[in-house]
Amino acid sequence: MLQEQSYKLAQCDGFSIWRVGADRAEDVTCFVHGVYHERFAAHPDWDGPSELDKMLRDDRSTLPYSAIISAFDEAGRALATVRIIRKVPFRPLPTERDFGLDFTEIAKERDLEVHELFEIARFAKSDRAIVAAGLDERAGHQAVDRILEQAVRATAYDPQNAWCASIDNVVLQLLRKKGFVFDAVAPSTVYLGSDTTPALLPVSVWA
Repeated sequence: MLQEQSYKLAQCDGFSIWRVGADRAEDVTCFVHGVYHERFAAHPDWDGPSELDKMLRDDRSTLPYSAIISAFDEAGRALATVRIIRKVPFRPLPTERDFGLDFTEIAKERDLEVHELFEIARFAKSDRAIVAAGLDERAGHQAVDRILEQAVRATAYDPQNAWCASIDNVVLQLLRKKGFVFDAVAPSTVYLGSDTTPALLPVSVWA
């Protein structure tokens, strides 16, 4: 899924949407880590440097079958991003590994025929970066909407495809308001003080 060079998908008012290539993938991982660090730095289980190392290792391992969609300001600074990770044979998705789940089996148990499964990961928006870019809250919401639109385009070519994720419950509610009504497949667990829920969303629900 990943290409070597980043390329622009759309120009918006004050920012642009890009399909990020290998040339900028690690920069985006560092951006996501920065957003997480702002939120979790005070939590006793958060170790900034080791968390960054883990994120970089994980993202490198999934890079060949990932698509990264990001919003950048006019100076090229990241504002928001999402990573789509395609499930490949004999390799669990990161959320399956971390939660001990098999989303393919879960889909079968729910009588869902899934052709391809994609994990929605590294979903992050920096309010600080948006303000620094001279943009307002509305632009921040638009940036999130635009990257989600591109995530849909990258995965909804088959109505039998599905998204899965381990989602912070606050983000889960945000996505539901935008029409992405994920179905919880396991109880929420606490990650760095935040309730996180493994969830599944067939493309047919919103495509």
